[in-house]
Amino acid sequence: MAERKDRRIERERRENAARDRASDAVDRDEVRAALKAAGAREVDDEAVEAVRALVVEKLARIAARSVEASEDIDDSSTLSAAAVAVATERDSDTRRATESR
Repeated sequence: MAERKDRRIERERRENAARDRASDAVDRDEVRAALKAAGAREVDDEAVEAVRALVVEKLARIAARSVEASEDIDDSSTLSAAAVAVATERDSDTRRATESR
């Protein structure tokens, strides 16, 4: 149990650090442009901030899981670990969407 708690605490620490970096990297103007390119007719600041927050959160989770997956497989192949993390996040999203219906 202590090991599981330690892993959770470490994951949260990684996610927080990744969230800070992602927050700096995700530009509001780029989010606004992406929303418009996707066909949104009106894009207000609230919508931009909501989408930006979602993107930052996803990036933080993927980055944290990528590091964790890399450690779990004892491989420094970050690209492979990132692919595993994205797939894990996608599965998690699908499961949540299915459960909420």
